Amino acid sequence: MARPLNYDRDEIRLLQILHSPSEDDSIHCHLIHTRLNDAPPYHALSYAWGSKVHPTPIYVNGGSLTVAVNLMRALGRLRPPTADEVIFLWVDAICINQNNTSEKNNQIRKMRTIYQNARGVCVWIGRGSDDSSSAIQLVRELNRAAQGQVKEMLQDPSREEQILSLKVLFRRQYWWRIWVIQEVSCAREVMVYCGPEAIPLPELNNACDILKSEEDVLTSIFYTSPSIVRTLVAGGPRSLKISRYHTPDADEPSLFDLLLSHKSKMASEPKDKVFALVGISSSKESFGPIDYSMSVRQVYTHAAKHIIQTSGRLDVICAKQQNSNCHDLPTWVPDWTRPLRKQGPTIVGLHHSSQDFLASDAIPINVRFVGDEDILITSGVIIDKVQRLGYKFKRRLYPGEDISDILRTLHGWWSIITSDRGHSIDEQGAFCRLISCGNWASDDMEPYAARMKSIAMAISEQYPSLTFPLSPYPMREELDEKGTVAALISVSFTMNRRRFIISTSKIMGLAPIECAKDDLICVLPGCRFPVILRPQEDHHILIGEAYIDGFMFGEAMRGAESGIYEWNTFEIH
Repeated sequence: MARPLNYDRDEIRLLQILHSPSEDDSIHCHLIHTRLNDAPPYHALSYAWGSKVHPTPIYVNGGSLTVAVNLMRALGRLRPPTADEVIFLWVDAICINQNNTSEKNNQIRKMRTIYQNARGVCVWIGRGSDDSSSAIQLVRELNRAAQGQVKEMLQDPSREEQILSLKVLFRRQYWWRIWVIQEVSCAREVMVYCGPEAIPLPELNNACDILKSEEDVLTSIFYTSPSIVRTLVAGGPRSLKISRYHTPDADEPSLFDLLLSHKSKMASEPKDKVFALVGISSSKESFGPIDYSMSVRQVYTHAAKHIIQTSGRLDVICAKQQNSNCHDLPTWVPDWTRPLRKQGPTIVGLHHSSQDFLASDAIPINVRFVGDEDILITSGVIIDKVQRLGYKFKRRLYPGEDISDILRTLHGWWSIITSDRGHSIDEQGAFCRLISCGNWASDDMEPYAARMKSIAMAISEQYPSLTFPLSPYPMREELDEKGTVAALISVSFTMNRRRFIISTSKIMGLAPIECAKDDLICVLPGCRFPVILRPQEDHHILIGEAYIDGFMFGEAMRGAESGIYEWNTFEIH
C-alpha cells in the first residue's frame, strides 16, 4: 500500500490502469495521491466485492497486490484500449487501506463527494454470458419499442427465454449490495458493464419502468412462478429506488426511510447497513462520525437513538425483528442485518397502503436514555394483558401454493373469537380488520360478510368436519374462487410470523409470533402502533408492534385523559 493519506490536505488515492496489448495480460496500475478538489478527471467503480476465495494478483506501483477475482475482471474490462489513453479510477478496495480503521473512517465520510465529483460511475455487474447479452439486447429493444408493441413483444412465446435471461441479470449479486445505493445515487452519469456489453443505467431503468407498466401481462405469462414477475418488476436497478433521490427539489430521505427501504440489501460488514446510507440521508451532518471501531451493538443503538431524537417519534422501535439478537442488541433497537424476506411480515403500517395509523394520537414523545444509552425509558399506557393466543402462522402464500395451513389457522383463530365474543357481523368485521392489519377496513359491513363467507366455504371444502359459524348478512356480490385465493394470499403477508391474541377484557389483535400469555398491550407516546411489552424483574423488554382492533387511532390516549387507563413508566432494555 502507498504512503498514508494526509487528512489535512483532503487527500484521496486514484488508480491509473495501464494499457496492455492482450486481454489475458496481468493488470498493471499506478496509485497516485491527490487532493480531492484538485484530482484529475476520474471515474468511480461500483461493483460487488464477491468471494474472497482464490484472490488473484494485480500489480500496483511495481508491487503485487491480491484482489478478489471480480475486481480483477472489472479492471481488465476498463483497461484503456490504447497506450496513450489515461484512465483514472477510484476503487474502494485499493484506494482505501482496508487495514487502517482511521483511514476507513476518513475516506468513507468522503465517499458521497468522491462519487459526486467523478465524471461518471462505472458499474461492473460481472462476467458476460450468452444469457446476459440476450438480456441487454432485450433492454435495448424495450427502449426502442413503441408503446403498443411492448405487450405483443412480451407475449411472443419465442421471447420467453430472453425474458428469463433478464430475470437472471436482475438477480446478480451486485444489485443486493448496500453501498450501491450511495454510489449510484450520487453519480453524474452511470454506465453498466457486463462482460463485453455496456449500457447506460437510464436505459435499464426505463426498461424496468416499461416492465412495471406491463406487470399484468408478465403475471399472465409466469402465473405459476410469481418470483419471476417480482424480479422483473421490482428487482435489478429498480430495487435501488434511485429515482426517489433524483427528483428535482426533493427533500433528502430520512435515515429511517432508507434503512427500511433497503433492509434486504447485503453487506459483509454489518455496520455498513447503517454507514452506507448515512451519507445520502438527511442525517449526514447530524449523525456523527463514521467510526468502525464501534461495535455493531453501538452502531445500531446509536442509529436508533438518533432516529428517535431527530424525528421526535418512536416508530423505529416497531422495526424490531423477531428472534433476532445475534448482536446482543437492546430489544428496542432494530437489527438491520435481518433481510425482510427472512424476518417475517412487512412492518405493520410503515409501508401501509390504506391506513394512516396513529395509536398515540398527537401526544408528544417522552423518552430518555440511561446506562450506556442503551436503556430507553418512556411513559405509556397499558391497555390490557394478553389472555389467549391463537396458533402461530409462519408462511407467506403465493399463487398456486397449498392453502390448507392458512385455512386451518383462520379456523382456529375464529374459534377463539366465537367462544369468547360470538359470531355477529361486528365480530366478522373485527376479524377481517385484524387478519389484514387494517387493510380490509370498511365503513360498509358487506365486504366483511363477503370475505368471511368465502373463507368459510373454502374451509368447508378443505375440512368438511370443521364448522365456521357466521351470522347471516345480506350480500349483493360474493367472492369467486379466484377472489378468495387472492384474499388469502393478501392476509398471509400480514399474518406471517404473527398470532392472534385476545386480552382479559376481550380486546383482539394480531401480535408478534413470540407473544405470550400475560404480555402487556401498550401504547407509547410518539409511536404510531401499539406494542407488546413483557415484564421482567425490574424492567420490560419489547416483543414487537401489534395491530390492536379499536386502538389504532388514539383511543388509548383519549382513554388515559378520561381516566380509563393509567400512565406508567417503562424501562425497556
